[in-house]
Amino acid sequence: MMLCAITIIHLLALVAGLDNGLALPVKAVLIITIITSFFYGLEKNRREKRIFGYGDSGWYVESKTGKSRSVSLMGSSVATPLFIFLHLKSEQSTPFSFLIFQDSVNTESYRRLRILLTIVGTK
Repeated sequence: MMLCAITIIHLLALVAGLDNGLALPVKAVLIITIITSFFYGLEKNRREKRIFGYGDSGWYVESKTGKSRSVSLMGSSVATPLFIFLHLKSEQSTPFSFLIFQDSVNTESYRRLRILLTIVGTK
């Protein structure tokens, strides 16, 4: 599903980039940027980090294959009514982040995550 969305968005951007009144060198830079963004989006979609949650042993990230690893929530994470920006780190990798928009999950789940972040925080 995500792959389809990435492809459609970039195809629409390519059409808009080709069908405008910009000078040819500017158009070329725009097209190259869109194509680079497309391949970056594909690579990011293939990464293992997928599901974020809180369990008995603390915060965790679960991969597509079902492997779970524990992570620590960094103090620079932010939770607002519109989005939650999580900075995470694990022993095996460099810090990484999750951006969760309020309208990307159901309202109750978003509210529960904000409350959990407030209660548990970076413990």
